[in-house]
Amino acid sequence: MKIFLSGSITSDNNYKEKFKEKRKLFKAQRMEVFDPSTLPPNLAYTTYIKLCLAELITCDFICYVNDVTTCKGSFIERIVALACGIEEIM
Repeated sequence: MKIFLSGSITSDNNYKEKFKEKRKLFKAQRMEVFDPSTLPPNLAYTTYIKLCLAELITCDFICYVNDVTTCKGSFIERIVALACGIEEIM
């Protein structure tokens, strides 16, 4: 089983710790985890979105790491997840 971690990165100063905590939690459950917070820094926003959506559609689950109500990327990821039947885990 593979899970995609979704959440605000640019507007959350503590995003690294929050993503790391969730990554550890799911790895302990023997799940494969895609964590966008581990992608190389300083890529263009459009590159991040393309990389993340390509990974997302290969996942079984999506988990929202932090408040994503104002995060454009997480909104897009949620729409794609819903359209693809990817189950949300809180």
